[in-house]
Amino acid sequence: GALSGSVVSAKFDNDVISFTVNTSSFVSNQDWRFAYAQLRNQSNWVMPNTRTDMSAQYLTLISSGNAFGQITGSVQLIPGFASRFPSVGTIGLEIFAYDVHGSTSSMGVSNPLNLSDNAPGSLSAYNNVFNPLLGQKATVKYSVGSAGHLTIKLYTETGRRVATLFDGDVTAGKGSLDWGGQNLSGNPVASGIYVIRAVGPGLNTTEKIAVVK
Repeated sequence: GALSGSVVSAKFDNDVISFTVNTSSFVSNQDWRFAYAQLRNQSNWVMPNTRTDMSAQYLTLISSGNAFGQITGSVQLIPGFASRFPSVGTIGLEIFAYDVHGSTSSMGVSNPLNLSDNAPGSLSAYNNVFNPLLGQKATVKYSVGSAGHLTIKLYTETGRRVATLFDGDVTAGKGSLDWGGQNLSGNPVASGIYVIRAVGPGLNTTEKIAVVK
């Protein structure tokens, strides 16, 4: 079914995320019931140690409900999340549910969610020396102090624009995205140093990325 999520209580490293999953039945004793939740990063990869049904996690279940054709509830990040996943600012919440036979299935992944930050106005690049021909990617993480319009563009050192990584409205807090080494036409860029420029609410800064083949 359709899965939606939202950050309902934004507090750095302790965000509370609510979720709603629409299932196929609209009765109080429905076919699907909540099993567990986990997080995926901006590349849609499963983030380790974020399953709510296991111990020593960075995500914990607050509450869940199963009624009237919906699975609802909320989860919370555990302090230490940012240290464990320093390059992650945008996450997706995946919900799993039991069917009437006791089998577990994914109900899907939520819309992208930007987490809160206690130090807005920053830009960082991770895996910033990489080879796109080997399938490698660089991760760009940003943080803004308030909601507004954000652009993240990539340039050569001489100032020629290579790609637009993001151009749109964002909420306050942090976010993250990947760059696989392609230009505006979708072709691999040449080896060299590239400059990322981010301009948004309380943010106007640059970082460098090196492409090595």
